Amino acid sequence: MRQSPCVDIEATPAARIAFLRDDYAHFLTHPTVLKAHLDALRPLLGHELVSHWHQLIDAGQFSELIDSLLVSHYDPLYARARQRDHDSAPRQPFPTEQLDAAAVDRLAEQILQQTHRP
Repeated sequence: MRQSPCVDIEATPAARIAFLRDDYAHFLTHPTVLKAHLDALRPLLGHELVSHWHQLIDAGQFSELIDSLLVSHYDPLYARARQRDHDSAPRQPFPTEQLDAAAVDRLAEQILQQTHRP
């Protein structure tokens, strides 16, 4: 795997939010379960932020919740993991404004065409 080309799919915030809303729809229909999962992050991220996420859930503001989770938790987490793993391999960017099934298929084809080594 470490010998393989590295790629970065650079999706817009709106595309990421739409993708995650669809992919994690089961959490959005069970807010109590979602809140319980988020509560596990209190020691790491603090009571204030997690309480804010609970308020967003109660208000049905799921796009805002997902955006906050990405900005406050997931993106920094992945950035730290890259630093920790000394991930300095050159990465080829693949920008996209959509992450629906058709867009993902197009991205996969584009990545294969541009990174395939015979």
